[in-house]
Amino acid sequence: MTSPLLFCLSLCTWITLWAQVGPLSSTSGFTNAANFGFSPSATGLQNMQALQKAVDQGGTIQVSTPGTYKLAGTVYIGSNTSLNSAMGFLSKK
Repeated sequence: MTSPLLFCLSLCTWITLWAQVGPLSSTSGFTNAANFGFSPSATGLQNMQALQKAVDQGGTIQVSTPGTYKLAGTVYIGSNTSLNSAMGFLSKK
């Protein structure tokens, strides 16, 4: 259960951030993982490094190209970061 103080701090932080940057448009706030080299044709090591660089940016990471993506290891996703993928996305170790 979230304490009222923690909820207030989270809500106040969100309101403060919203006041500074305004509401997000439908295209802002997204990072395309392909911009970092994340690709169905890349090796598992290349994809792991590319995806890690993308998620290190924070925010919403988008994988928009369907395909099977090889991953050679663990990608650590930090706080306030999400990974969205297109239909037909599959990761394979």
